[in-house]
Amino acid sequence: MKEIVILTAKMTQSEKTYQSILLNLSTIPVDYLQQVDNYLQNFKKNIKKKNNDNSIPKDLLSKLKQPIETKLNLDEIKKKQNYQGFNREKFSQLIKEIDAKEPIDELLSALSK
Repeated sequence: MKEIVILTAKMTQSEKTYQSILLNLSTIPVDYLQQVDNYLQNFKKNIKKKNNDNSIPKDLLSKLKQPIETKLNLDEIKKKQNYQGFNREKFSQLIKEIDAKEPIDELLSALSK
């Protein structure tokens, strides 16, 4: 078996992912790989179909036929969309339960790591 040397320092994330997949292929049974291959072939065909399909969805056409309102009434929009808002008491309770001691900036930055 040949030894493969990988230079990961200059590789992009997609290149690293691709390389990892290639390295792990030998451990996967062939019948599973064939199923994955079939799935990917169908997936690729569907993408091509969607890219070549310039037709407008019927539901969009029906929405376009509706008259355009010249004035916006927020209360009427809320009623049409059944907007419920949120429960401030429950929201406040959740904040108390979290009991975060760190500043919000630290918590948000921790999410992006």
